Amino acid sequence: IGRLIIDIVSAVKSNKPIESTDLTKLQSLAGRSKQTQSAVPYIKSDIKLLKLQVELQANLHSILPGEPLLETLQIIIIVDLKQAITVSRKFNISPKQLTGLVLKVLAAKSDKHTELYDYATINGGGKIIGFETFFYELAKLGERRQAGLYLPFCKKMTIKQKIRSYIFCGMWKEAVAEAGSKNEVGLLKSMAESRTGWEASVASDEIERLSK
Repeated sequence: IGRLIIDIVSAVKSNKPIESTDLTKLQSLAGRSKQTQSAVPYIKSDIKLLKLQVELQANLHSILPGEPLLETLQIIIIVDLKQAITVSRKFNISPKQLTGLVLKVLAAKSDKHTELYDYATINGGGKIIGFETFFYELAKLGERRQAGLYLPFCKKMTIKQKIRSYIFCGMWKEAVAEAGSKNEVGLLKSMAESRTGWEASVASDEIERLSK
């Protein structure tokens, strides 16, 4: 069994195809000995992953058989998010862990931001780890306008946190509207006094509207 493991590891490191018969043989040999029986579930999981990686490598050349599951998932997320979700379920990746990975991968790619937004708002990703997490990750990457799109869904933020966040994202009108929706006249006065030009006018107009 030791020789077989060495041969399989060597094939993986050399990026050579792994025969499924070798993997099945390894599983069978492990099951025969009491000393190695406890390793059988792990071997089964590894065999399952290796077979998937070999299969996917035909179209996704950047996938390397033998690499960790999460690294393979990151590649699939970029190419086919639906397939990534399917694979994560097969390997019992928790929705929370998958969503965190999807956010990390897609937030870093500006051409994937629409897909990320749909995943958060339509597919439930925002409810799984919180829309605030999406906001902070995008803000951290300097994607302020994209981050601002998640603020209407950030229910855990205080009114002051949300207003500051809108301002941080360059969304003054939305910040004023948020303060107005909560009837925060004192806060609106502070906002009006802190700005000049059209920004001060927008805040003053909101104060006047609330006073009617």
